[in-house]
Amino acid sequence: MTLRIGEREDKLHSLNQTIERLEFKLNALEKINETINLNEHLDIIINKIMQLFLELFDAEYILIVLTGKEKAEFKISCSDWGDEEKEQKEKLLADKMIPGKGIIREVMDKEISTVVTISSSNEIEFEKELGGCIGFFVRNFLCTPLKNKDRKLGVIEIFNKKGENSCFSEEDVKLIDFLSDKIGLEIENARLVSERNQKILELNSLIRATELISSTVELKTLLDVVMQLVMKMMDAEAASLLLLDEEKQKLYFESAQGEKGERIERIYLTKGEGIADWVVQTGKDALVPDVNKDRRFCKKMDRFSGFETKSILCVPLKVKNRIIGVTEVINKVGKGSFTSADLVLLRTLSSQAAIAVEKAKLYRKLKNMGMAVVKSLVSAIDAKHPYTRGQSERVTKYALIIARELGFSAKEKRNVQLAGLLHDVGKIGIPEKILEKNGSFSKEDWVMVKKHPVMGAEILSPIEELKDIIPIIRYHHERLDGTGYPEGLKGEEIPLISRILAIADAFDSMTSPRFHKKEKSDIEALREIKNNEKSQFDTGCAEAFITGYRREYIIRE
Repeated sequence: MTLRIGEREDKLHSLNQTIERLEFKLNALEKINETINLNEHLDIIINKIMQLFLELFDAEYILIVLTGKEKAEFKISCSDWGDEEKEQKEKLLADKMIPGKGIIREVMDKEISTVVTISSSNEIEFEKELGGCIGFFVRNFLCTPLKNKDRKLGVIEIFNKKGENSCFSEEDVKLIDFLSDKIGLEIENARLVSERNQKILELNSLIRATELISSTVELKTLLDVVMQLVMKMMDAEAASLLLLDEEKQKLYFESAQGEKGERIERIYLTKGEGIADWVVQTGKDALVPDVNKDRRFCKKMDRFSGFETKSILCVPLKVKNRIIGVTEVINKVGKGSFTSADLVLLRTLSSQAAIAVEKAKLYRKLKNMGMAVVKSLVSAIDAKHPYTRGQSERVTKYALIIARELGFSAKEKRNVQLAGLLHDVGKIGIPEKILEKNGSFSKEDWVMVKKHPVMGAEILSPIEELKDIIPIIRYHHERLDGTGYPEGLKGEEIPLISRILAIADAFDSMTSPRFHKKEKSDIEALREIKNNEKSQFDTGCAEAFITGYRREYIIRE
């Protein structure tokens, strides 16, 4: 069949248009692939897609509505907006709900793209409300479903084709139908990647919390770190853990992280005050999106701290079905609110925190029990040698002053305390006639007295819990110049706490009455310590003790 020239030109023109449309679609697809391949974060992908669609469809505004979560998420953009203005517009949409009927609902249900031109006689209520909320006039729009296989993800709505009297064409519908499946697939993939990364973060944080609980027994330090992890994982402005004082029936803050945390830690909540107390009394969780609409909320903390609570998620802290407090997070960062998924996560983290509390309390109880045994042993020494009664407590007090000045950790201070209390335990093996001798010691007496550090170390050696302080006790009579006993150690060969005890013990010995000598004044004793730096006493420890004395840490009874 022979075509006339005009028909051939028409066919050629139609073929060229088809090729141009295919090239346009191919270019659009390539741009989308490039955008997606360079990013995996959901928000970045959506923002790039919106900018690309505004360009492809020559439109003024675009709205992407994502469902599949507890609450629809609205993303809107305009070619003329900056990031800050875009964020403000999205905040205006934060509480919007997908309409129960209308174009968006119809497109989602039927999964068919729709073009609408709005006139005074057929105003679409939701689009009119949306335009009023954001501040633009809706002339026309193209709405298409977003889906991945059989899962409905939401819709893309493109507003106001540019150009006077312009409207979205059938070609626009074909293009968006061609692209929407690809977009839906990639949005779903990005969402899955985002959820995977969140799960990895949660798992890593739980592992970190478990490691902390296994390695740390100081309750305040442990809970502060755990609650910092909670705040980060929950994307919250603040996180707190409150414990119940059963005797006083009050809740107190054991850890408060975030702005104003230090002020909040000084607040007590009495029975009947606040959402936290309600959780303790009922044993139920509390998920409160807006505290101003909840009559359980107590404004006491906000008034005291200056922090503004907007939303709160609070769960009971349980040990063997017994409620010992609560864990709470406050104010989701950004425009969102806490969800039921956050609630599940907080329950898990709260159970870890409960383990930490129980372990720390058990350790504290054992530590107190151990200290009671140590003090009983010291009392036995005092009972045998009444003239030294209180000497171990005084030496401990002086040694702790030095430890504080040197910035010791809590664990190091505890070793100082134990070593101070037990430093002369070896004197149990020294005959009373020597220790109570009225006059100077003979050469034979000194040989016996100098055995007490070694005897003390031997007495304590079977006790595994005291293994760290045994060398301290053994060497607390060594001198920096090597003339001390029992082994003549020099300088830093002597354990630091032994060097501390040497000063504390010497100060107490000089300022306390003895059968064989008259006591010195504090000033005389400090002067002697200063004069014997570098020979008998460590310079840094001596200076720390003198500084502590001047700070009036020493209170003489």
